[in-house]
Amino acid sequence: MGDKVACEFDVQFVCADVQSDKVKYVAIAFQRGDNKGEIPKVKKDGADGLYSWDDVSKSFQVSMQRDESSKKFKSKSLTLHLLRVGSSGNTLLGTGKVDLADFVNARAKSTTVQVKKGTMTLRISGTVRKDVESDAESSASAASMEDTSFDDVDEETIADAEAFELEADTTQEAQKQLAKLGSRSESSAAHKSSAGSKKAYPEPNFSQGRVKFQVIAHILEARELVGKDGNGMSDPMVQVTVVDKKSETSTKKNTVNCTFDEILFFDSKLGPDSFRGGKINIQVFDANSVMRNELIGAFEFGISDVYFREGHEVHKQWVALVDTTLKNEGIQGYLKLSVRVLGPGDIATTHGESDDEMDNDEDADLSSMVLMPPDISTETKVLEVKVGRGAGLPKMDRIGTVDPYVKVKFGGVKGKTKYIKNSQNPTWMQSVEIPVTLPALSDTIDISLYDHDTADSDDLIATHFLSLSDVMERGGLPPRWVNFYCVPFNVSKQLREIAEPTFFAGRVNIEVDWKDPVEGEKLVAAEKYCGSVPEPKVERWWVHVDVWEANELSSGDKSFVEIEMATSKSKTDVRSNKKHTVRWFSNLPELELELSTDVQSNPDLFINVMTSTLTSSNRVGFLRIPFEELVSSSEIKPGWKTLRPDMASKAYTSEQVPGFILYRAQAGKMSSGPPPKRYNVAQPALSVYELRAYLFSARGLPAGDKSGMNDPYVVCNCAGMKSKSQTKRQTNDPDFFECLVMSVSLPDELNLAPDVQLVVWDWDRIGSNDQIGRISLKTPQLLLNNAEKPKPTLYDLFLDDPNQSTGSLLACVQLLPENAASLDPPTDIQPKMKKCSLQVSLVGARSLLPKSTFGLNAPWVELDGGSRSDKALIVKTKASSKPSAVNPNFQELLNLSLKIPEDPLFAPRANLTVMDTKGLSKVVVGVVSVPLAPLLPWLSSQQRAEINRDIQIADGMYIPGSTTRQELAGDVKEDLSMAAVKGANSDDVAINIANHSDSDPDDDDVEQPLLKKSKSKKKKSASMKRRQRVPKNGDGSSAPEDEEVELAGAGASEDLQFEAANIDDPVMSRPAERVELERIIQGTAFDELQLFRGKVRGLSKKEKKQREKALLEFNARKPAGKLKACVQLTENKTGQSAGRVIPVKDLASQKVIVRLYVIRGIQVVPKDSGGTSDPFIQIAYGPGKKTIIKDKNSMREQTLNPEFYCVYEMELNLPGDSEIDIQVWDWDKVGSNDLIGTTTIDVENRWFNDEWKGYAKKPLEIRSLWSPKSRLPQGRIELWMDVMSMSEASMTPKIDIQPPVPEPYEMRIIIWNTRNVVFKDGDSSDIYVVAFMEDDKKNKQETDVHWNSDDGTGMFNWRMKFKLDLPYKLPRMKLQIWDKDTVTSDDSIGEAAISLQKLFQRAYVQKKSQALEAQWVALYHPNFEGIQGEVEMSLEVLTAAEAAARPNGKGQEEPNAFPKLDPPDRPETSFGPFALGKRLKLFGKKMMKVMIGLGILAVIGGGIALYFYIQYGPAAFVKGGGSGGKEGGGGGKQK
Repeated sequence: MGDKVACEFDVQFVCADVQSDKVKYVAIAFQRGDNKGEIPKVKKDGADGLYSWDDVSKSFQVSMQRDESSKKFKSKSLTLHLLRVGSSGNTLLGTGKVDLADFVNARAKSTTVQVKKGTMTLRISGTVRKDVESDAESSASAASMEDTSFDDVDEETIADAEAFELEADTTQEAQKQLAKLGSRSESSAAHKSSAGSKKAYPEPNFSQGRVKFQVIAHILEARELVGKDGNGMSDPMVQVTVVDKKSETSTKKNTVNCTFDEILFFDSKLGPDSFRGGKINIQVFDANSVMRNELIGAFEFGISDVYFREGHEVHKQWVALVDTTLKNEGIQGYLKLSVRVLGPGDIATTHGESDDEMDNDEDADLSSMVLMPPDISTETKVLEVKVGRGAGLPKMDRIGTVDPYVKVKFGGVKGKTKYIKNSQNPTWMQSVEIPVTLPALSDTIDISLYDHDTADSDDLIATHFLSLSDVMERGGLPPRWVNFYCVPFNVSKQLREIAEPTFFAGRVNIEVDWKDPVEGEKLVAAEKYCGSVPEPKVERWWVHVDVWEANELSSGDKSFVEIEMATSKSKTDVRSNKKHTVRWFSNLPELELELSTDVQSNPDLFINVMTSTLTSSNRVGFLRIPFEELVSSSEIKPGWKTLRPDMASKAYTSEQVPGFILYRAQAGKMSSGPPPKRYNVAQPALSVYELRAYLFSARGLPAGDKSGMNDPYVVCNCAGMKSKSQTKRQTNDPDFFECLVMSVSLPDELNLAPDVQLVVWDWDRIGSNDQIGRISLKTPQLLLNNAEKPKPTLYDLFLDDPNQSTGSLLACVQLLPENAASLDPPTDIQPKMKKCSLQVSLVGARSLLPKSTFGLNAPWVELDGGSRSDKALIVKTKASSKPSAVNPNFQELLNLSLKIPEDPLFAPRANLTVMDTKGLSKVVVGVVSVPLAPLLPWLSSQQRAEINRDIQIADGMYIPGSTTRQELAGDVKEDLSMAAVKGANSDDVAINIANHSDSDPDDDDVEQPLLKKSKSKKKKSASMKRRQRVPKNGDGSSAPEDEEVELAGAGASEDLQFEAANIDDPVMSRPAERVELERIIQGTAFDELQLFRGKVRGLSKKEKKQREKALLEFNARKPAGKLKACVQLTENKTGQSAGRVIPVKDLASQKVIVRLYVIRGIQVVPKDSGGTSDPFIQIAYGPGKKTIIKDKNSMREQTLNPEFYCVYEMELNLPGDSEIDIQVWDWDKVGSNDLIGTTTIDVENRWFNDEWKGYAKKPLEIRSLWSPKSRLPQGRIELWMDVMSMSEASMTPKIDIQPPVPEPYEMRIIIWNTRNVVFKDGDSSDIYVVAFMEDDKKNKQETDVHWNSDDGTGMFNWRMKFKLDLPYKLPRMKLQIWDKDTVTSDDSIGEAAISLQKLFQRAYVQKKSQALEAQWVALYHPNFEGIQGEVEMSLEVLTAAEAAARPNGKGQEEPNAFPKLDPPDRPETSFGPFALGKRLKLFGKKMMKVMIGLGILAVIGGGIALYFYIQYGPAAFVKGGGSGGKEGGGGGKQK
């Protein structure tokens, strides 16, 4: 092996070079084992063109191994990623490695690392420190770095390089790295993600049906679109298709570069297949009034690919458009957009980043202000899918069988084979070629099997998904059989969406090639004959399936087992179901099949447990086993497996495991020898064991009764024997402290013994009991030789999905041989207890939800120690309806004496229950459970932190104090903006603890959170500076701008920040947060405890249907309000305490003034048919929120980003009715208005919070809007709130937040000359120049025409003047060169889009003119390569006063001054087409074009004359001729 030495390497980063002139900043990301990071960005040096670092170095300590014989060090790699740094994120330019073994004992040795798009120069020194016995690096870090790839880079360092936007590195290798970071490969058969994929979020839960997703496409701008019209321009329009829903932007006329800034919303209910295979198709069309719209180019996203990205989004990225009709090759233009996919409870990310157009230097010239297309490199490959023959396809037609064909789809391009008439075993021998443009952000290749119908639409039989990354990595796929599975066709469409495909729909032999396109050959996605498609080699296989028994079956009196592999089946005899157990002890008949030697080509094995009746059989549950799992060189042992539910079966029982089965399955080749002897499945020999189930407690059980509580008990099942615990009444956190003992007969071979099942049930007085959850324990793992003291383990309970927790059970199960069970189990398993006092300072209840339409009377609060069964252990407050029954104040201290376990593992949870009266009866308004483990006074800080972490992991809890949306949404899924519990499984709350222990030196009197967020809280963000505010338009709507606020230092140039800071603006100068302020403020004066009531289990069909629609149903579980309180636990003996109490009786009622400053809405959902809304503000507050401010004046027409700038003042009494609902509504002229969304702020939480009061200026915050009809966010709103006493308010005037008044300016442009203008009329062009602001095309201005330019030169000396109001909403100018045509339409020569934002910014801030001297600007056209012409122009922006002091006219009109413009000195050849007095020898092609046009008109006129002559004869040309003339009869009088 050799010895190991510890080495230290000092790496100095010297410089980098990039093969592009467009890269402004670069950085380097590095990784050596676990040591990774980023070297700061540097700017390109103007002198040498390099990117140089000044004394930047990094040290690495590496354990190096030296070869024993050669004494050389083995390789250890340092991985380096060269990054292009841009305002939209970082882009990977290439990856390289340095072998540190080459630098041991080196001193400042220089090396250059070559990467794809550049080089990096380093100086490395290596020093041997000392010999070590073992590697100093961790095993993970010390693993070979030879396979280090892009996915080793810290994702936060180069987050945007993981996506499809690898502008510089778009080769296959880059695409493979992208796939490793963000893609996934799903098989329709297996419903699994590829093992190598990385997902930022878990898979959505489709167990309860389809899930509603919101897709938001923000179409920003397009550049360099191919011109489709005769004049070389296009009328671009973007159409977005999400699955089967379409929406489109407005149309931009006559341009190839345009800004849309439009938001398209889609709400789609998706099942697992439509989520995994669904696409977001972006198409840019040239819109036509009469003819069909013509596709310019398209790009496609996978819905799941976007969802699994960080933030569920692709943010402000450029994509290259390609023609998916394959009529045109290459890039057809570029589109900048954001795409976001949100599921229930997801919150949209708010970004802080700079405007792309603000990266210019202060002294930027005109050429640098021209907006160029993005630097996106693409590569085209060909995906060829060869389709051979099919076998075993299902019958689809009433007459005949099936007319099948195969369709292949990727990236919006699709091709298909021909259909084969009436064949279940068709032969195609055709290939479908799909061109693939890399990079791509869709990894799913759809291989679909269809049935052709002549008179109706074709029927989809089944779809199989292939992974593009898998195809690329392997360079194609060898011949294989693709096995298709689908949901049976006789079930409803809704079930087909959510049920798992279990019906074999045939197989198709395919081969996939991944190749380069043939040079010069046009790409088409059409089928073609490909000769024979090789089939995998086949041979005879045997398949053995042995079944013993099934237990815990959910349904069926008689059952049998049926196995399926493709179309081959075998089954057992029918046996009776006794106590939910069926025993077969059967070797199913051997399946002898001809299958492929490639095991991945072979169909899956299905083991189905069926119920049997006289008329039918239905599947209770099934196992699906991939064929490769059946093949083993050694004997496969039998084992127990959990059956999977079949939602398409009539025997399906929701929320329950179908059962468990003991089986064995194995397959092998006949060529390897005869099949082995069948396993002996006779009744095994049994031995008697004693099973001891120690039940300690259950925690966090989901409510099963309308009261929000359960009556739980536990049943222990094993081998047909059962034992039941005591029932605990009205608790979700029962303490059992009970041992169940059973004598069970188990097989001597314990691996054949069934699992031990611990099932928690909720007892119901009327009707059947409801199962809460279960755990399954492998019997052999429970065996002990001798009785031991029980060691409890906390298990997660589940129903049908082990990944969906339904609470936890603390238990210990022991299995003892009968001869080892002589010692009786302990009679008392209660842990050691301590006497404590639980104190709760109750301020009041807020936003209580009444149980009936009659409202609330006078609620009160009851406190118990975990169970409500013992009335003696319940203390309660007085009933209160002050200031209102919905928001009652209690201001009482409740004290409850308890015995608390010393071990926090056993600590109970206290319940706070809000009660009310309904007639003569008492009703439960809501319940909340408070974990007491973190409040144990005798714990150290470290123990308490560990408990907090464990509780959060187990129950999904978080810090309270945030605004709840649960009153609106009726869903209990996690939402960081609401005070509710993550998941529907826990009623627990988070509370703040101040530990008052005097004995533990680790515990300080410092308030600390009981439960922490999964990510550490970020420091309070620096003051956020917004982009320059734009004045409101006439309708009050805002100008188009980026949807996000801008953080100072987040990429904005320093001079812009300096200029913005000079503006005395009450909004821009205010600190800001990108989230709700509740998520930023650390402490709270008291804690918010979320109340719940109602059931989450045992719902009726109606209730389930209502819950799926996200509507509030009376019996369904829902939030019921919140309590404001503080909790403290004190040990009686020592006086130690943890938590806190506050003097609630001292909280005197006081009046406060609330001023709410509402700035703007951000991406509010559209409510009108046109895809927009007319938003306005409505405020609800006061007792019962019955005081309404309906601000009709705040209505902004037809916008999704309304600028409000409204101020509202309200008076509140605190503590009391303290919540304010800020609602955004859509105004409707006809009918009722529509609620868009609501955000709620609890003023009480702020007024009594010292940290909030500590803000000198209350910060801006961006809050999510929520609707009671959806679990998806409905947009966001930006605002801030001031709260002050009555006296403070009288002395403090309201702040005027209206945007700055627009100031008049004038922009003057002089077009001096053109040069190098391409010819459009053979050997000349008739040149003129057009300029206009992009959003004001009707006020475009143009020069006169320079006729007959035969050298591309045009002379103008032409002044253009534009009246502007600054700040300007879209500061972009279009500059165009045109060729004038007299008869036909003018021809577009070239176009440039010029950003004037920086120039306008300086003029507005400095209040003086800004000028740019005459410079040449290059113009381009996407239809042609290279520069199409250049314009020499100068530009000046003046204030209105400066413009009035320096008057001048347009063109060369008077007053001709500032400067005086002389008529251009054009050559004699420059004259118009009708200047016939000019020399006839200059009668050139231009005049020929005119004459040809006149000739065409003459021919048309002659044709019309001939028509009349034929129709009416010569009389048609004689006066008075034609029918109806005075001369009577049928014709006129002839001469």
